[in-house]
Amino acid sequence: MVKFSTKIHRKRDLIKVILGFIEHYFFKKKINCKELIVLNYHGVPLKFLENFEKQIEYLSKNYSFINPLDLSNIFVNSLQSKKPKLLITFDDCPKNIIKALDFLEKRNIKSLLFIIPNYIDSNEPEVFYKKNIRPNINYNIENKKEDFEPVSWEYLKKLILKKNIIGSHSLSHIMNVNSKKNEINNEVILSKKIIENKLGVKLNHFCSINNSLKSLNKYSVKRIKENYEFHHTTIHGKNIEKNKLSIKRINVEAYWNKYHFIFSLGSIENYRWRKKRNIIDLLMK
Repeated sequence: MVKFSTKIHRKRDLIKVILGFIEHYFFKKKINCKELIVLNYHGVPLKFLENFEKQIEYLSKNYSFINPLDLSNIFVNSLQSKKPKLLITFDDCPKNIIKALDFLEKRNIKSLLFIIPNYIDSNEPEVFYKKNIRPNINYNIENKKEDFEPVSWEYLKKLILKKNIIGSHSLSHIMNVNSKKNEINNEVILSKKIIENKLGVKLNHFCSINNSLKSLNKYSVKRIKENYEFHHTTIHGKNIEKNKLSIKRINVEAYWNKYHFIFSLGSIENYRWRKKRNIIDLLMK
């Protein structure tokens, strides 16, 4: 896997690497087959593809991958497994995820992809990406054309035929707690209509952007509940007490060091997010 480097990792990430190492070698991993783990990737730059593949190999040994089509069954506890269940999701969907998805397809692992219609339809996608999605770019990580341009509608149609699922990641990735009602209607509802019309599918999944606690307000929660079966948050956690409208996700990145990756899945990081999980659950109640 990738070695720790201050060129691509933050200095404080070294603490997570150390804690991940300790957790991996000195603490026995607790196995809970009732858990649903939802991972949240963003891009997979080509130079980190091999690292991504090693991450998937690690996950294959410890979790049972599920098809996003099975989520409804999981929320009524009708899908059993001998390992914790795991779903892979991708936010934003730049073109650099294509080879990663090819790798997953070879292993028959299906994904849930959250897309941004205005990003896909933008005449200047790199400008859009840097303005709306990731204003602070680390060019040691993202520096190729494919790192900034979105997958196409035609490519998404092919993914759907292969049993992957598409969800909305808002219309333009600009929602916040101060967004007005008409803006929220566009981000939540219009995005759904556009995706359904473009792809010819019924949309059941919405993913709030950035920090869900900073991008949602009472009105946006109301509109999400009215228009979607599932809401995926950006709040870290394992889904033991399952709530379809408050699905916790664990953010991971293809460029992370092995023990940083392991730390993200561990109990220390899970404990650190406990208060925010309670807040998002109350908001989505």
